[in-house]
Amino acid sequence: MYLTEFAKAVPGLRAVGVEPDPDGYRAAVGLVERTGMAERVRLVNASATDFLRDPPPECRPDLIVLGYVLQEILAQEGEEAVLDLLRDVVARFPRINVVVIEVSDEIGNPAVMRHGVARNFWNPYFLIHYFTRQRLARKAYWDELFRRAGLTVAGFTSTDPHIDSSGIELGYLLRGPDYH
Repeated sequence: MYLTEFAKAVPGLRAVGVEPDPDGYRAAVGLVERTGMAERVRLVNASATDFLRDPPPECRPDLIVLGYVLQEILAQEGEEAVLDLLRDVVARFPRINVVVIEVSDEIGNPAVMRHGVARNFWNPYFLIHYFTRQRLARKAYWDELFRRAGLTVAGFTSTDPHIDSSGIELGYLLRGPDYH
């Protein structure tokens, strides 16, 4: 979905989407076809780690979007796998822009968890993560991990407070060391 929206907003943009789940991949293919973006958005059924370990030779991105991906790798493969993935991306594409969207682990923060949106959405969201093998982390953890991976935080945001003022969603624009 992100890629079709980016393609609509940026004429001429070509994108590759990577989805590990076969059902999610099929749903994404259907969405890309329904939006008329099949010529500009190519999809691959693989994990982000596998794809980025050995991308096709023609893959020379300016931007990589990791939406709720790192929390899965962190839980299933560990912190070193996340660092390796990010370092590999920076080594292969030193001028890369990386957009990371994650959720801050605020389940132990009563002030946040009593928030209206948290009671109606985030509380069950956090609960389900104990069953889905995803590991949420707080903002300070991600900041330090990105620094250790050799990325610079060029921008940070959270959800528009008119939509969700809990501040739980984290949005990063990261850049490799050769970005000017």
